[in-house]
Amino acid sequence: MAESAIRDDSELEPLVALVRNLPGTERGVAESAERLSSVTPLLPEGGGWHSLSLVIGGSQRMLMGDRGRGRAAIEEAVRVGRVAAPSVAAVGLGQLALIELTDEAVEEAWGYAHDAAGLLEHFGLDDYATSAFPVSVIALVSARRGDSEKARARSVAALALLSRHRDLAAWFEAQTRIAIAQTAILLDDVTRGREQLALAAQLVERVPQATVLELWLDDTIRAADAAAADINRWPLTPAEVRLLQHLPTHRSFPEIAGQLFVSTNTVKTQAQSIYRKFDVSSRAEAVECARAAGLLTDQSPHYEEDRDAG
Repeated sequence: MAESAIRDDSELEPLVALVRNLPGTERGVAESAERLSSVTPLLPEGGGWHSLSLVIGGSQRMLMGDRGRGRAAIEEAVRVGRVAAPSVAAVGLGQLALIELTDEAVEEAWGYAHDAAGLLEHFGLDDYATSAFPVSVIALVSARRGDSEKARARSVAALALLSRHRDLAAWFEAQTRIAIAQTAILLDDVTRGREQLALAAQLVERVPQATVLELWLDDTIRAADAAAADINRWPLTPAEVRLLQHLPTHRSFPEIAGQLFVSTNTVKTQAQSIYRKFDVSSRAEAVECARAAGLLTDQSPHYEEDRDAG
């Protein structure tokens, strides 16, 4: 530990206050991140406040687009926090899961989300105010993996935590509400998604320099608009929409089932439902219809004939 490190609780008090106040609305995330970078070395290494300072500073850097330094700080916060502050580690794992989702690495995101869920359960942290964020991310990753039941349950839990705890930092609550909104959109609950986005937009206005947060909000608003249009035109369920993206590939239904973590029978049932809604009789026709409707981005012309559709 450096010679200037804090020696007792009385010396820690002003720095604790600084860490608590850094995400305030009057400062931009760049200033907050810089101030935290000067505070963190003074905090007892390996302690809970050290982990908290790292995860806040790392998150602030992520929100301003400094992904490299942000991720490094968050990973260190998780390493330290597993023992010293598991609630902080869970938040860090949620942030790492979001990073992976940004790269469309859904299974890597699930690894972090599942890890966060384990910490929350093991240490009995389900009712902590800070748990709203990792719980919302667990919901989002579950929705991306096609587990609608878990996504819905976790989303409800995150909303309940937000309703009970009113003192969360604006950037932190905004991230939580956007994650809940994205989950709602994937579950075809566009109304709830838009409600959460409206609340998130008010919070984002209070977080200067958070360009990444602004982009995430804008992207989710566009996703809500697109989902509303799709629901009105093609009443596909979220599971059917996910399956639809696999239909242009050469994968067989059993192989697609493995990708989506569902049974082959589930895939067959969903495929038949898609055919019925599109008023087609084959996989190739379903893909052609989906492309014409703008529901697919894959441009491959090759289809796997639905010999296994039954």
